Amino acid sequence: MRWTQCCFLCALLAAAPIETTAAQSQAGRSVSTLSDSLARLYGRFLAGIRLRDTVSYKNLLTPDYVYVGGDSGLVVHGRSARLRRDAESSDRWDLFDVERCELSVHGDAAIGPCWYHAKGLSEGQRGDWHGISLVTFTRNSTGQWQIAATRPSVLNSK
Repeated sequence: MRWTQCCFLCALLAAAPIETTAAQSQAGRSVSTLSDSLARLYGRFLAGIRLRDTVSYKNLLTPDYVYVGGDSGLVVHGRSARLRRDAESSDRWDLFDVERCELSVHGDAAIGPCWYHAKGLSEGQRGDWHGISLVTFTRNSTGQWQIAATRPSVLNSK
């Protein structure tokens, strides 16, 4: 095939409308709905932290949940260790909300950044923070989605 024929075929393919099947459209809506649902699950986790109610978010975390604390190098392994850390923390939150998540779903797992906004007292300092957390979700054997790992970073503080 000559170069001009290749260019012509490429131009035809590029100009051809891309048709979306009903199944593809439904799959796109399903992923969007699932992403929204997972963002709400992360929001319930943050609300539990704000309220200092570890019972409310205990089952939102996988038993082998991992927390990597921003740039501190702190790593907490296991749901029990995270709950204990939160219960013992002197941090107090007036606001701790998810702003949005951009998740990629891969079968029984989803991962992506979730942006959050927090106001309150952290490590003895009062502040107003915007941050981002890399969140990993997995679906357990009963079909429930849980948070398997988080890695937050503060983007700015006021």
